[in-house]
Amino acid sequence: HNKLRLSTDETALSWGESLSFDIDNDGYQGDTLILHEIGGLTKDSVIENKSGQIIHPSQNGEVSYFLSAPESALCVDPSDTAAVNISLLIPNLITPHNDMAEEMNNTFLYGLGFRVEVFNRYQQLIFEGDNGWNGRYKNESGDLVEPGTYYYRLFLPNGDVRKGTVEVGKFK
Repeated sequence: HNKLRLSTDETALSWGESLSFDIDNDGYQGDTLILHEIGGLTKDSVIENKSGQIIHPSQNGEVSYFLSAPESALCVDPSDTAAVNISLLIPNLITPHNDMAEEMNNTFLYGLGFRVEVFNRYQQLIFEGDNGWNGRYKNESGDLVEPGTYYYRLFLPNGDVRKGTVEVGKFK
């Protein structure tokens, strides 16, 4: 029996970061393997039979992975699991008015695929979208909102809803 092995140097990631795996196929010659995610939302995925595979974990928290060979490959045992802890760091300050300041966080989880609703201090919905918020009013290409405190509802892929405030700052 051949025994697949899956390993990663990463044990903790921030949400949106990618994860790289090393694969020891123990002589298995097939072109593909199946990557299974435990505790996440991603369905099994077919990956190439080589090290350096890059994936994006599907949710916050403890997520584990293991490899198996396709059903047609007899006598290949699945790998042990490799666990990774994914932490979602939610910013409490964004600076969309400072496009040139690379060290600043110009967006609120923008580009990470999160559904978010943003409200002003009068509890009026000023933005809703499925890919974070770039600090603009109504839609991704609207005017920038005024500096101040805004309220959000963040919908995580696992069904959890986070609520809080985010400050929109402007520095000179």
